[in-house]
Amino acid sequence: MNAGNFPERYYLWGQLNTLKNIIMKKAYLLVATLFCLAAGTANAQLGLLHTFDGAHGAYPLGSLTMSGKTLFGMTNAGGANDSGCIFSVDTTGINYKDIFDFTMSKGTYPQEGSLKMAGHKLYGMTFSGGANDSGVVFSVDTDGTAFKVLLNFNGSNGAQPIGSLVLNGTKLFGMTYTGGANNYGNVFTIDTAGNNYKDLYDFTSSTGQNPYGDVTIVKDKLFGTCGAGGVGGYGTVFSIDSNGTNYTDLYDFTGIDGAYPNNILAYSGTQLFGMTYGGGANSDGNVFSMDTTGAYFTDLLDLAANVAPEGLYPQGDVVLKGHILYGMAELGGANDSGCIFSVDTNGANYTDLYDFNTGINGNSPYGDVIISGKGLYGTASAGGLSGYGILFKYNDTATTSVQPVKNIASVKLYPNPSNGLFTIQSSVGSGQSSVEVYNALGEQVYKQFTVHSSSFIVDLNNQPNGIYLYRLISETGNLVGEGKLIIQK
Repeated sequence: MNAGNFPERYYLWGQLNTLKNIIMKKAYLLVATLFCLAAGTANAQLGLLHTFDGAHGAYPLGSLTMSGKTLFGMTNAGGANDSGCIFSVDTTGINYKDIFDFTMSKGTYPQEGSLKMAGHKLYGMTFSGGANDSGVVFSVDTDGTAFKVLLNFNGSNGAQPIGSLVLNGTKLFGMTYTGGANNYGNVFTIDTAGNNYKDLYDFTSSTGQNPYGDVTIVKDKLFGTCGAGGVGGYGTVFSIDSNGTNYTDLYDFTGIDGAYPNNILAYSGTQLFGMTYGGGANSDGNVFSMDTTGAYFTDLLDLAANVAPEGLYPQGDVVLKGHILYGMAELGGANDSGCIFSVDTNGANYTDLYDFNTGINGNSPYGDVIISGKGLYGTASAGGLSGYGILFKYNDTATTSVQPVKNIASVKLYPNPSNGLFTIQSSVGSGQSSVEVYNALGEQVYKQFTVHSSSFIVDLNNQPNGIYLYRLISETGNLVGEGKLIIQK
């Protein structure tokens, strides 16, 4: 790869079918996956909220949006038309609903974007489809009704958006990956009714091209990144006034300090924080900071494939909580299947929080995590029971003294097979625990909170015959035990 070329992952549309085929070839058979789970390959703090089955969504490549106790998101494929869908699910993992299935006329294949909420409306974009097969801006009610195409991209006004909209009052701001006057993408605005579209800026190869991700609004300025272009061709950080004036190329990446930034920038005080997909000291991506004038650029962390269990190729946005930055890497980690990581805002204390493992707990995480209390919610684009990706909750216990219980053998389930009544016996001791049971589609069919001393009953008499996954979770969020159970009536 040289400075003038994009990395392979940037040819997203052309490579989509190849990606699907690779993922499908690597998908686990259900029984084999459950046996892998019983062997205890998962980290303790991860809770599996939902695993996609294809028919109701596949390959989530974006981020989640939380409203109260409900999560909203999109999948890149699957659904009734295999063109992606919009879904909702409770933060506990129950009540998953495919609330809208994309079609060619209404947009297809939403790419690495999240939904923005205002009242009962959700706003988003698709990578393709619409009147010109160049993507759309849309709105939809939170129950999946009243879907409306607000804008059909046509090339001249932008094309193939990769990322999310940002809402400021009644105005939506976004970027497209291609199209515009120079076919390198643009920054645009449109109001929530679908009126007053304005092309704020058309990118050029010298000042940054092919923007990837979202803009960050700070007062009357928009900040963002371009995945390519700039002086060395490795991408840029830019700012522009919200009325389209004063575009400034704030920073040009050189490769050694990072390459191909692909995310929204986190903002605190006068500092911006972001990540690059490649480049850095080890060519595996990095985390960086700079101020809003483009000065004081600092390479905070260089990820490295040869430093286990670090992640590599960070994907999505870096999220700031206090003095800690959270992010996800598409590959790397202990199992080379991606990881969740954290690092202080000064670059110290890198921590590999969770390693994905290609099996039931997913692999190749995309998008960013969202923070709620001590929980991090996110998606992995592949893996799960059917290989179509998962939704997860990671319980961040890094700031407490609680350690995961690693003695999986301390949990027993019997009889197995059973007609639907099972006894779970645990030597963990007293305390509140929860039992979760998932069917072959990855749907949570049972959840029970119990205060136990040694054993308790799980009643699945209302479930049909089949193979299921059970998990015992402690009150601190640690995985105590997991395995398969068989209902045979």
